[in-house]
Amino acid sequence: MIINPTEVSWSVSMMLLFLFIRVYQTLVQPHISKLINHRRVMPIFAWLGSTNTANKPPVLNHKFTVKLNCEGCCKAVKKTVEACGGVQRVDCDVNSQTVTVSGWMTREEAEEFLKRSGKEVGEYLGSV
Repeated sequence: MIINPTEVSWSVSMMLLFLFIRVYQTLVQPHISKLINHRRVMPIFAWLGSTNTANKPPVLNHKFTVKLNCEGCCKAVKKTVEACGGVQRVDCDVNSQTVTVSGWMTREEAEEFLKRSGKEVGEYLGSV
């Protein structure tokens, strides 16, 4: 019996592809779905490239009072909060001591993100 090397490499490639798909389905996909359901990852693939705005999730703006001493404090808060999942934009105002967090998160999540910066978070001024 003669074994053809191209048939062996093709069958090995198919087995590896099948193995990769099974690993993805069992290990990776459930975690991604969980992150999307908890709004840690923006489910952009549902509307990426779509011109229909009805499919896009609404952007929420949460405004809080935060104790900011200088522009450096503002930059530190922005850097910390923008690194969190679901945050689209962070606006700081040192004069009025307010921070507005825009993105796909709840009020509680936005407040938790601000607390991660180490600054004292005051009252919630509402959704802007």
